[in-house]
Amino acid sequence: MPGHSVVMSSSGHLQAPSSTTPESSVLGGVAPTSFFPMDPPPLSISEIKQEIPAGSSTSAKLCQVCNDNASGFHYGVWSCEGCKAFFKRSIQGPVDYMCPATNNCTIDKHRRKSCQACRLRKCYEVGMNKGSQRKDRKSSGSSTPRGKRCRADSTDAVNSTSGAGASKSVKRSHSAPILEALQKADLPVLESYHNHDQPLDRVHLLNTLIKLADRELVYLINWAKHVPGYTDLSLSDQVHLIECCWMELLLLNCAFRSMDYDGRRLVFAPDFHLDRPLWVVMGMTEILEQVSAVTEQMVQYTVTKEELLLLKATILVNAEVRRLASMDKIVEMRQMIVDALTEVAQKSHPEDARRVPCLLLLLTHVRQAGERGIAYFQTLKHGGCVAFCDLLTEMLDAHNSATSAAAAAAAASSSTAVTASMPSTSSTGIDQKTLTLGPPGPHLLPQGPT
Repeated sequence: MPGHSVVMSSSGHLQAPSSTTPESSVLGGVAPTSFFPMDPPPLSISEIKQEIPAGSSTSAKLCQVCNDNASGFHYGVWSCEGCKAFFKRSIQGPVDYMCPATNNCTIDKHRRKSCQACRLRKCYEVGMNKGSQRKDRKSSGSSTPRGKRCRADSTDAVNSTSGAGASKSVKRSHSAPILEALQKADLPVLESYHNHDQPLDRVHLLNTLIKLADRELVYLINWAKHVPGYTDLSLSDQVHLIECCWMELLLLNCAFRSMDYDGRRLVFAPDFHLDRPLWVVMGMTEILEQVSAVTEQMVQYTVTKEELLLLKATILVNAEVRRLASMDKIVEMRQMIVDALTEVAQKSHPEDARRVPCLLLLLTHVRQAGERGIAYFQTLKHGGCVAFCDLLTEMLDAHNSATSAAAAAAAASSSTAVTASMPSTSSTGIDQKTLTLGPPGPHLLPQGPT
């Protein structure tokens, strides 16, 4: 039923998906929670004294951040030596931690090192601030209003962790505007409106998939216009790029949505999940196995939503290797997006220097799956057993036209060069001359549809 999430298994039974399905958090457009919540006011001296009964021992106290044994009252709260040192490092150096998950990691004495971003957030939530340590050491009887200093300390701490110094601010500016633009234009959650009363046969499943792809294409084209620099390209180049990579973008989105199932089940829509046996029914086993393998790699690398947005932009601007009219601007876009991806990856996994190359290598498999997906859709279209909508038909026809034009140009170039350079009709001579011919010149290659 439209609007009601169900999961389809190979037996045809409908199953309710688990509560961990990624659509609501990944594609629902919900903005992430604030990274640094408002600092609570630090304890006053009288409150501190009330919390320490006469004769009490600090060894009986627990760290308010990780629940380990506290070593003392540090930065305004009871904390252990580990959290004290972590907070000290965080407020003294220009750090910018990023949670690889949902900004809600569990922080305890066993897992406090697993996520620096959530650990620092927990420090602020329990009331740690660098002003408390200085004030307690200088004078416990200061009469300066605590609330005012708290706001100053809070601002100081946030500035320290979110980019102290001009050089850090400049670095942050590379990815922030790009991510903001991509997040605003991200694809919404689309229901497939699959008719669950019909049997799960090949034609019925493919009809649902194709109708869903056609609707997603509308949003995909709008998304491309929000990629920084895209609308500065010539109109023909804009059209050509999206025609080259739309299938890759749809499959990459599907792979990311399927991470909660480790690729064993592919999530095409909240109400359209397909298990492996149904891939066989649809005749798409080879294609969807590749998508599943990409999902497994994304799980292994714990790909974040920010990285996904930048990978999609990378696919768009790298869709064509031949020189287009706006090639100089396209090269600038590529460099800008790769720089932003590098910055985001370094924030989430600073210890992994090879993360960006590994993520970019995934895109080669997405491209291969996309080419096979287009070929399969074209076969279905020619077969006539499945109805294709106008937009999807245009995309498939454009791909055919581009492929035919490239083949014709290559054939014409080769024929002209051989004829001009061959005084003899010897077959041996033709083979030798053909081997020495270079690729067709740029003026003979197609420049994309207008």
